[in-house]
Amino acid sequence: MKYSELSEALQTNLFQNLCNDFGFFTSLNTSQLAKYAIDQNAANELKSMQQQFRSPAVNGKTFHDIIGDRAVMNDPKGRGALLNYIYQMIKYIEPRLNKFVNDEGKKLYLPRFQKIKQQYIDLVNKQQ
Repeated sequence: MKYSELSEALQTNLFQNLCNDFGFFTSLNTSQLAKYAIDQNAANELKSMQQQFRSPAVNGKTFHDIIGDRAVMNDPKGRGALLNYIYQMIKYIEPRLNKFVNDEGKKLYLPRFQKIKQQYIDLVNKQQ
């Protein structure tokens, strides 16, 4: 296997892992997040954040629909659009976790979120 093929395979694997972890976080993890809200207004904001993940992300499809679509996942433009979406959502999620989640919830969810954030950073740095 040539280095360029190995590098591409590595990036593909990193990208797939990032998408899977992000999808898991935005679906299953955030479904329980409102339980850890600091008050009722925070719970409403966290529920609103969860609804945001069900909105169209790219080309009228939700993120979860897209990661199941091999044509989009293998297309460089599709990957770029997904990376941009993940970047925008990282900027959207992080302040809400810090502001609206109690200490117990932060202990549970911030490490998971930080892992996703680091995966994104690692993938972007490998592409340069």
